[in-house]
Amino acid sequence: MAAIRCLARRLARLDQSSVNSFAKCIYSDSGFSALFPNAGRPVGVRSCDFWWRNEGRAYSSDQGFLGGPSGDSNADATAEVFGDKTAQSGITDEMLDSLIALKDFGTIEGLPPLDVILEQDDEREKKARRRELERKKQLELQSMRVKTVDAFGRAYATGRRKSSIARVWLREGEGKITINGLPHDLYFPDIDQRLQLLEPFYETNTLGLFDIRSTVKGGGITGQSGALRHGISQALQLFDPLLRPPLKSAGMLTRDSRVVERKKPGKAKARKSYQWVKR
Repeated sequence: MAAIRCLARRLARLDQSSVNSFAKCIYSDSGFSALFPNAGRPVGVRSCDFWWRNEGRAYSSDQGFLGGPSGDSNADATAEVFGDKTAQSGITDEMLDSLIALKDFGTIEGLPPLDVILEQDDEREKKARRRELERKKQLELQSMRVKTVDAFGRAYATGRRKSSIARVWLREGEGKITINGLPHDLYFPDIDQRLQLLEPFYETNTLGLFDIRSTVKGGGITGQSGALRHGISQALQLFDPLLRPPLKSAGMLTRDSRVVERKKPGKAKARKSYQWVKR
């Protein structure tokens, strides 16, 4: 019934002839006499375009199905909206549903068939149910996750980026980060790599609460910093499952699969071409 009520609301945005036809159909009901006191003559509506896709054709308030003018001289008149009249008359949504459901509006020009509207309403309900089921499934999985640490109270995870692989051990501490036996500020002299390394702690507001010991191999400094960020994020959500939502929303738990595109034959690089020479 929500789709039928939405259809009635849209009458304020259709052309004049559709509103008049609708008024004549329902004028016999006493509840709608307040809505359309002058059913015999045009009822003013707001002039605005409303596009409805019906069998591949576009419908507008200023144009018919074939693209020509609607021929309504009063289309630009300004008056109350259909929803405003409904609110002023005291008619509730239940009354509107019961009155509209008993009528057949298939002969009204500009309105889609009732079965088309109901099919669209069912499709929206199906999508809403699927979203709700997916949300409940994620909540159940989150409740099943538990803290995963070894005998020394450390959470272990592996991170990857490009051709770099990082192994990370995380435990509660004072915020010390060691990479291949060196402090992280000495291993990564560039500030950009340091900031990338600390992004998981900023997202979870845990900066300075954990000690990190890690080993990384392969690739360059960009790939290694990305692999460490991935590994630290995985270790954080293993140590405390409640930290998983902010990390997941930030995209730090997903392995970045982007790599350098290979060189192609006849090209200077992956896509760059050589300078064209006429002779």
